[in-house]
Amino acid sequence: MKIMNRMFRMKRKNILLATLGTEPQIVTISLYHFETILKKKIDEVAVITTHSNNEAMKDSIRQLKEFFNSNNTLKNKRLKIIYIKNNNDYISDITTKDDITALVKTLYDVLKEYKRKEYKVDFLIAGGRKPMSIYSFLIASSLFDSDDKLWYLVSSDELLKTKNFIPEDASSYSIVEVPIISASDISPIIIANGFSFEQFLEEQKKRLTEKKKRYWKEFLRSLTKQEEKVINLMFSGLSNKEIAQKLNVSVRTVEHHVQNIYMKFKGSFLIDTKISRSQFISEIYKMKIGNFAD
Repeated sequence: MKIMNRMFRMKRKNILLATLGTEPQIVTISLYHFETILKKKIDEVAVITTHSNNEAMKDSIRQLKEFFNSNNTLKNKRLKIIYIKNNNDYISDITTKDDITALVKTLYDVLKEYKRKEYKVDFLIAGGRKPMSIYSFLIASSLFDSDDKLWYLVSSDELLKTKNFIPEDASSYSIVEVPIISASDISPIIIANGFSFEQFLEEQKKRLTEKKKRYWKEFLRSLTKQEEKVINLMFSGLSNKEIAQKLNVSVRTVEHHVQNIYMKFKGSFLIDTKISRSQFISEIYKMKIGNFAD
């Protein structure tokens, strides 16, 4: 079985996925780095970009295509241009909520498709508008597995000004791996069931809600009857002194109950930082209006 697993992993293709703006050399420099410096074979390159309805973007895409066609080592390497769409309409810039929605959906659909095909992904998020980098990170955190990597290219102004597609000096740039921790435990379900972006959001919401409900019930089960009374009075806006008067106990006793409540709450919700009274009451309010107490 171990031998079969190794053979399966060896057969997986590698893709360099990148967001593209008006500096196509960011893509080619990164490709050069992966294959020449890191000795990582890239089977396919795909770039996600806004539609080329302005001269700068048209020129960027044209230069990239020409470089791939003219470079002997890249002629057989597939280059795919993926335009961001809102339904059937191309997006020319990322300026509105609808544009961002189209961007996120495109990123999700593209990455999901490559993961469905069992590609190992190197995702470069240095090109294009800032929202492209931000939302690329978020989508990657939901769909990546341990073999996938997120990268950012840091280059000197001089390098970009030269318009060189292959760097002459390795010190003029660096490719930085972006640390990423998966925010989702449903990636295999997404891939296996081919969830649409809307289904993905619904599944994420459902799982997060179920997780919060588990934490909330665990917290409630841990409370004593007296601690429950203290929480209700805290929620009503009473101070420790006022709670002590209501329950006919000392202020010190109430303070002890409050500290125990905080410890149990942090333990149930896996919180390891200090929590204030206002933060605690705010979270209790969210749980109550979310009907998590049922």
